[in-house]
Amino acid sequence: LGKQKEAEKDKMLDGNKIKVIYASEPISETYCESDGSKHYWGYSERTIFSSILTQLEEFVESKGIEVKVIIKLHPKENRDNYDDFIKKNKLTGLEISIDLDSELRRIVQGAKLVMGMSSMFLIESAVLGIPVLSVQIGLSRENPFILSKMGVMKSILDRQSLKKALEEILLKENQKAYVFKVETGAVKNIIDKMGDGEWEN
Repeated sequence: LGKQKEAEKDKMLDGNKIKVIYASEPISETYCESDGSKHYWGYSERTIFSSILTQLEEFVESKGIEVKVIIKLHPKENRDNYDDFIKKNKLTGLEISIDLDSELRRIVQGAKLVMGMSSMFLIESAVLGIPVLSVQIGLSRENPFILSKMGVMKSILDRQSLKKALEEILLKENQKAYVFKVETGAVKNIIDKMGDGEWEN
């Protein structure tokens, strides 16, 4: 009952804002990268977030929508990894915040979309029936996202595809195309294939 009240409170605080989750990964930390360095995967968690944010900013300004972006940090990430993005944001219709500790089911409560790269968080969100996007603009190696390897869904690999997908989900309310059928029983098989890649809470 307590968790239900918390979820209802969160929903009330969101108001009419479209809630979007970004599942980050410690790519820069793992590969000792900076924004200007060469990226192992052809991208970093920051370059992907920048591409997403640019498109969301365009929609907020041109379509008049209000968006709340919650960045779900990986436990191995620096807590200030996105502080510069938050400080630079001047749009009243766009809110960016960081989440460190919330459980998956609570943070995705009321979310219209969950985005990330290849995180287990995406798979778990898909199991819950939430629209998900694997965004890997700049990918220069074999796609690491297990659902792509299994043929369940395709990753977003360019900005035009990202714009189209976000238009479908956030503006046209066409979410069905981005809800992927992932049976709960299949998650164990997915985790086994990922080895030690399971999302850490």
